[in-house]
Amino acid sequence: MSSGVTSAAAGVVPTSAGGATPPAVQQVLTARAGDYLCRFAADAGFRDCKDFRTEAANSAIANKAVLDEGDRVTVPNKQEKTTEAPDQTLVQCKRVNYRPATVRFLGQGVAMNQRGGPSLTRLGISNYITNKAGATGNGTADPFYSGKGADTPEAMTDDERKTFADPDHFRVEVHDVVAAARGLDKVTVELQVLQPLYKRETSGGTTKIVRDRTSRPDPDAPAGFKIPGNAARKLVVECFQNASQKAFYRSRYLRLVTHTEDTIAGQTLFVGDYYDDGANDDEKRYTEILEQKVRARYTPQMCGEGKCRAEVLADVGELKKEIRLVVHIMDDCCSYEDVRRVVYKQCRRTYAQAHLRPHLKEIVKHPPPRNILTIGSTTGTGQPASGQTPGTPPRPSTIRIEVDGKTVEYRPGANERVNAVTDGVVAALRAQGFVTRVQVYRPNPPPAAPAQPSRDILVFRDAQFRQYAEITSVTCDDTRLSATFTPLTSAILGAFPQDDERREHRLLKACCETEWFDAIVIRSFAVEGGATLFGIATWMHLPFGPAFIVERARMTPAQDERYTFSHEMGHCLMHCGHCVTAAEREQLMVMGGLAAGNAFDMPGRRRIMDAPLKIKYQVLKADGSYPGLKELGPGSAFGTAVSRALTFVGGSNVGAPTDRVPGPEW
Repeated sequence: MSSGVTSAAAGVVPTSAGGATPPAVQQVLTARAGDYLCRFAADAGFRDCKDFRTEAANSAIANKAVLDEGDRVTVPNKQEKTTEAPDQTLVQCKRVNYRPATVRFLGQGVAMNQRGGPSLTRLGISNYITNKAGATGNGTADPFYSGKGADTPEAMTDDERKTFADPDHFRVEVHDVVAAARGLDKVTVELQVLQPLYKRETSGGTTKIVRDRTSRPDPDAPAGFKIPGNAARKLVVECFQNASQKAFYRSRYLRLVTHTEDTIAGQTLFVGDYYDDGANDDEKRYTEILEQKVRARYTPQMCGEGKCRAEVLADVGELKKEIRLVVHIMDDCCSYEDVRRVVYKQCRRTYAQAHLRPHLKEIVKHPPPRNILTIGSTTGTGQPASGQTPGTPPRPSTIRIEVDGKTVEYRPGANERVNAVTDGVVAALRAQGFVTRVQVYRPNPPPAAPAQPSRDILVFRDAQFRQYAEITSVTCDDTRLSATFTPLTSAILGAFPQDDERREHRLLKACCETEWFDAIVIRSFAVEGGATLFGIATWMHLPFGPAFIVERARMTPAQDERYTFSHEMGHCLMHCGHCVTAAEREQLMVMGGLAAGNAFDMPGRRRIMDAPLKIKYQVLKADGSYPGLKELGPGSAFGTAVSRALTFVGGSNVGAPTDRVPGPEW
């Protein structure tokens, strides 16, 4: 700047009469979340942020890479330069500075050479087979594109087009004029998963797990989050210069994944659960995949100090609904830890891809049920009572039940039918302080009058149906009516093949029925025809709510079956059979067992169906291998491809996320 006299409008501060320059009033600006000092420097006409960092008024923010919302930034005064040269004609000048560097997430619909376009604020979790494009057929023939990406849509290869079609892919874009001016053909961006924070909050005597949105234990993370220690949750990606728009740089195609097996070097970022690396039990159990964020950070080339970072945040998926479930452990066949690991790790990883989370309401350990008595025959038909005992002279008949050390008796009347006898026995049990649940046996064909379907009475000690009463004997001396005791030992439960028509399976479900999804773990299933059964869903029969049974081996790390628990739950969620249509095949609901360790090698287009949960599967007729599965319409036959979307069975077991109340073991 030359010396002399000029107007203030020309951008020069006039001197006082004594020749001294009056103190300038410094401009103070307010930062928004994600701002950085070089951005203010560029706007104010500075070459970089050095003067901002040495400005005394900025001492509190001098070492920040990224500014926080509300930070106060003082713009340094420009230094005057004095010269002895004679006055020259003054020319008003204004420095045109470059646009500050930016970074953002891009998704489907933005071509390599396209400026602008929509930015992503939410990144979907990929449900395609990770190293496959998944756009055609069963997804096994099309590789996930690993190239830099074409500069124009017209220049895309077929492989790139198929990858581009994945709605969950994303890329990172950097705009940096200085990088282009320096001739850089690529720049790097750091992607970092941010772990959400939680706290316990007690109100009205109830403790809940809620999000902690104000704590900030890590100054390098925003409030409510921290930087996880797992290196797999960080990824450095290269962004390549566009041939025609040289200030724009874009990464390769990227995906978020929830399973460690789903990795492609340089192209996937792990956003799985924290069950293995949480700092405490609450972090392990309650940290949600779908409440994380991903941060992209870039060092602008204009920052001579190398301290500034341009950054952007995006949500990981969207937590739309939760699956509320109770896990019942029969005969102490597995541990609480086994259940927690499967639900909070494997099940959470699988269903996050469909915007769902498991909400473990309770874990209950039960002895083998010895709380069941049957009015009528165990084959399903009950004759009316005669009201008399055999012999001469006949005496009034009696049903006698020994339960929990008490004797409960009921005398049926002459020609009293099964339903009335059941009501009388239930009343007698309740008079002794027991709680009961009645299930009606449904033989096919139904019995001819006056016979009626048999009734099973389940006896409990508590109104929540969690504590089984123990029946030691049931006797009935009526000449026509029968009443028997039906224990369900582990040996009995494991002796039956895949058939949810089995009365024993239905009784087990009735013993464990709650208002939520009921997952029941038993010791083992029988081997039938050389095939081992891992689990069975029992959603087909009203009035039962959704339930599934799995064997304990599928719940232990030694024989970790990643999909069995989630697979059986899928039958209940979609109220469907197996997915066997090749064009829409997805691994979660594929027919047949998934051998341990090979769950990620199964053929299929996706790991799990798209959200809302939707698959195509073949209808199985009532006389097929799935007895009792209803046809979906007139004329449907085995082999008919049918699309089935998520069904909210029962109304209370799937819904919007609710508060989680921790228990002693969940």
